[in-house]
Amino acid sequence: MPSVPLATTATLALVAALASCAPRPVRPEGGADSATDAAVDVIDDRPRFDRDNDGLCDDTETEVTRTDPDDVDTDNDGYIDSFEYNYGLAPNSATSPTSERVLQWSEAPGEPFDYVFSFTFRGNGQGVFGLFYESAAGIDGVRGEELGLRIEALTAVPPSNAPDIAGERFVSVLGMTRLSFRISGQWPARAPLTCRRAYVLYPSAYAEEVGLVYLRPFFLDVRGSTAPLDAGAPTDASDADASDGATLDAGPPAPWPHQRDGFCLPRPGFCR
Repeated sequence: MPSVPLATTATLALVAALASCAPRPVRPEGGADSATDAAVDVIDDRPRFDRDNDGLCDDTETEVTRTDPDDVDTDNDGYIDSFEYNYGLAPNSATSPTSERVLQWSEAPGEPFDYVFSFTFRGNGQGVFGLFYESAAGIDGVRGEELGLRIEALTAVPPSNAPDIAGERFVSVLGMTRLSFRISGQWPARAPLTCRRAYVLYPSAYAEEVGLVYLRPFFLDVRGSTAPLDAGAPTDASDADASDGATLDAGPPAPWPHQRDGFCLPRPGFCR
């Protein structure tokens, strides 16, 4: 048998390697309607389908989360399956997250938001200041600070333990004191998405010379203001804007191009 030249062998190996990485989105019976609904895992070269476009691939839902690949919100608790999975919640349990960790808001321009959190701290003259942050942008690309929220030191009990307040800071805390902070704001005037989504908000407080003294995650549940929750319809992303981000200066179109059953959904074609 004649030998194959080294250069030819290398070329054949390269072609074989490239072929093994090429996507082969063979659509199964009853699969999604457009090619954008399938993503290919380049590691094992499997087509990844997401029939309900909730951001979780069908095989993830059937093999890992045990959720319904045809339902964006399997447990009907108001949070899409991928959001719950990404933040360590149980997407097939209606009691996750628990109600005390949910903060409600509406996207109607000017809609007020007001939340007070409290904790007990034994001070030795330290200043204690509050802040909040979010772990990631919401589904629309808007981060918590862009929502116009602000935090302020509110009350101390007993008041004599922390008589001086400056903005978000108790200037000096002495003894065992119940400290309260308020997070407030109004929904910014921007194009409504007309669908429901959630953000993760982390109210926290720091004490000088001590560090973090309070931290608890909450889920900011934002309701669409111009459409009922069940009025959304599946949207073909093939003719939609390719960008899934948004800023306050240039809001996304209304209604949100990717929604179903009243929920804002990730841009189809990408799932995990």
